Amino acid sequence: RFRGKAISLQADGRWTQADYIVLYIHQVQRRIDPDPQFIDYFLTRRTPEKVIRLGGIDYAWIYPIPFTTPADPQVSRIEGQASLLGYRWQTDPPGLRLFWRSLDRPGDRQMAVRLAGDEAATGWTTCSLDPAFAPDTATAGAYLESICTPRLDDLPPGLYSVEVGLTNGSGEVAAFTFPQGLYAARRTPSGQMEDTPEPERLDALVDRAADGPAHRLDRVYGGRVRLAAYRLDPPEPRPGDRLAVTLYWQRVDEVLAPLRLTVQMADSRLLPLGREDRSLNADRWLAGLVATTTHHFDLPQTLDAPLAAQVEVELADPAEVALPPTTAGGQPLDKVALRLTVAPPVWPDPPESRPVAVWQGEDGQPVIGLYGVRLAPEAETGAGTLTVRLYWAALAQVNQNYQVFVHLLDEAGQIVSQHDGLPRGGGYPTPWWQEGQVVEDAHPLPLPPDLPPGTYRLAVGLYRPDSGQRLRLVGGKDYFVVELPPTSSSRTP
Repeated sequence: RFRGKAISLQADGRWTQADYIVLYIHQVQRRIDPDPQFIDYFLTRRTPEKVIRLGGIDYAWIYPIPFTTPADPQVSRIEGQASLLGYRWQTDPPGLRLFWRSLDRPGDRQMAVRLAGDEAATGWTTCSLDPAFAPDTATAGAYLESICTPRLDDLPPGLYSVEVGLTNGSGEVAAFTFPQGLYAARRTPSGQMEDTPEPERLDALVDRAADGPAHRLDRVYGGRVRLAAYRLDPPEPRPGDRLAVTLYWQRVDEVLAPLRLTVQMADSRLLPLGREDRSLNADRWLAGLVATTTHHFDLPQTLDAPLAAQVEVELADPAEVALPPTTAGGQPLDKVALRLTVAPPVWPDPPESRPVAVWQGEDGQPVIGLYGVRLAPEAETGAGTLTVRLYWAALAQVNQNYQVFVHLLDEAGQIVSQHDGLPRGGGYPTPWWQEGQVVEDAHPLPLPPDLPPGTYRLAVGLYRPDSGQRLRLVGGKDYFVVELPPTSSSRTP
């Protein structure tokens, strides 16, 4: 059973994106689908990988596509003269084999090639028509092949764009628009030329287009449009800032009409911080080239920072059918494209310069440190409440959304008050924490009205809210004990 995507053989040249060409007997007999020269090229110049026979008659011919890097002949064309179909590197004879179509009789025009990298480039090299195709040059619309041998001796290893042009009688070169050739060749340390893997090529185009520090993403919408990266300005926004979020896009498959783009920002508790809706004219983009959109969000001065925020990015077609986001490998993703932190004006100084307790993640490695505990004065928190301020810091990337527990224990170890909750009331959960940030996290403990004087302790720890499993301290326990000074009056420890 065929599990791929069928592309019709039409005159628009989309067939260059296929892996195989299938010709059926009625096409061969009628020679009109898509055109006689196309049929003649495959029947006389290419060898089928398989022939399907029915009742002893050749019914269909299956040909592998002859090039490894395709062009779009509707884009890569010099009007009235030639269109580019694609190319491949070859070893016998060595060089690059171009596949192209003459739109009239070529005369003295020839194809030319140059390689251009960020640090070095070759000059234009005129290609030679494969002698087997010489008879076809008398026919307008013929499919032709040329062999190109650019001088590679002085090129260092790296990525190069393959530029293709058409020469005239005076040696001038008119270059094709050829977006698929950008960074499409890689020179290896051993001096070989090979095709750049498509993910690497697309990333190189993003690097070239980004005019500042861009963060990579791996999101493809409906298999058609790739969200490759984003950039924040300012990089660490604060309350009162106007935040610009720039998104870097690439078209990776055909888009037939403008798409609907929705970008909305909210905090980690899903409280809205802004939304933008606009049309995305991805149908006009050239394949692989980077397009950007910039979206602005005015952050209220009253935000309680640090605050975790997230940006959802959605695409829909003209019928308002959502294009589902996936990774490049096809794994489904949710709507959240990026996370960011709204930073406080100044990050707090912890009570201690070194952690008083260290929790280890599920891999056994240190992940979160506690850099001290402070008790808020009663005048600040109100009678009957003990507010415990914890000072956390990530020691590594925190991938789980951990919950904090703070227990007030009496001399017998019994819980007399407790508070469980996400850090900062859910405003700054652990997956947003970055190394070097100190997170001040307050937990109010209601005190029983009949709490007697005595000696009390605090037990502080972290756990997974989905399973209740506690993280263990380096050393074995699953909570850290804070000794409180003895109290001689009731109510306040």
